[in-house]
Amino acid sequence: MSADIGKSIKQIREQRDLNQRELAKYAGISNVTVCKIEQGVLTPSLKTTIRIANVLQCSLDDLCGRSRNSRNSRQ
Repeated sequence: MSADIGKSIKQIREQRDLNQRELAKYAGISNVTVCKIEQGVLTPSLKTTIRIANVLQCSLDDLCGRSRNSRNSRQ
């Protein structure tokens, strides 16, 4: 699961034209942490995941790889 979150973070970060250093700075974490999360080596805490989502202006569902269609079909 951490690899999925890491892939999503990297994909969204690149779509926002941010590098790892910038994401780390705005999220208040180290760039090593961002690198490890994106590689799937480190699972971010909920607090860190929320910070990253805020910087990337996306939802936690987006970071977890849940699409809007799959969320709507469960309602």
